[in-house]
Amino acid sequence: MIKKCIGCGVVLQNIDEEKVGYVKDINTMDLCMRCFRMKNYREKSNLKPNYHNDEIITLINTRFNKCVFLVDILNINSEVIDTFKKINVPKILVISKLDIIPKSIKVNNILKRLRLIYQINEDVITISSLKSININLIRNFISEDKTCIAGFTNSGKSSLINALVNKDLVLTSNTVNTTLDFIKIEEDNLVFYDSPGLVYQNEYIKDLSSLTANKLIKPLIYQVKPNSGVKLDKIVLFNNSDKVCNMTFYTNNSLDIKKIFDKPTGTYMNLKLTNQDIVIKNIGFVSVRDAANLDISKLDDVIEVRETIFKVM
Repeated sequence: MIKKCIGCGVVLQNIDEEKVGYVKDINTMDLCMRCFRMKNYREKSNLKPNYHNDEIITLINTRFNKCVFLVDILNINSEVIDTFKKINVPKILVISKLDIIPKSIKVNNILKRLRLIYQINEDVITISSLKSININLIRNFISEDKTCIAGFTNSGKSSLINALVNKDLVLTSNTVNTTLDFIKIEEDNLVFYDSPGLVYQNEYIKDLSSLTANKLIKPLIYQVKPNSGVKLDKIVLFNNSDKVCNMTFYTNNSLDIKKIFDKPTGTYMNLKLTNQDIVIKNIGFVSVRDAANLDISKLDDVIEVRETIFKVM
């Protein structure tokens, strides 16, 4: 009988230590050595996925009857939503990590704006796997159909699965490509599948996987004077106008953000914004109030602009 690792989904084998799926004892071990070391020693191990994004979407559309598609609340962007729209089986969009949103922000208002901005017609559900908020809604959607749980790396798939079955069944990690193949889950009268994580093709974005927010975010508010700016990681936002620019950063709290007073040498794009979000994939977004004229580091396929989704009441 073929036995798969419950952490990454690859077929277990006890023949070659250098190949994926290796275990010392195939009869007693459920985790391959790679996943065992990731779980117990927090080792990093980025392997190439078994499937490309388009292949994963094709398999979802041909193998499954339903799809639960997760996205991190800070990582909603056009690439994620466009991927969600490629799924043609009945589906729901699940916004994970509800517990990291400041209480001053009304969730229902976020959902209304997201539907409008990204033209989403399907049901949208917000959840917190940590606090078991709205997990029953996901159970009801899964029911007895052949359902796949999908999403980009670090969207919270493993945490949701553990919440659905009420135990630490699958490995949670911020390592890219933790899940390498589809994994069948049978627990508590539920039958569903964990899919390999979808990944961004941009290498800079992949490198930011460890910065994913997992606890309450504290918005950082900056009043940026003319001819000064803010730098987060490698990205510069420089005020190119004669007015003060108000920026609110919704990002991982451990991210290095600092003010700068000279614009570093580099390639920039100019953006004229009014009450909009600067979305930085795999980092979060910056809400810019009022009118602003900004020079921003030019990074292809990393930065986009949308209408603001957060409005503090």
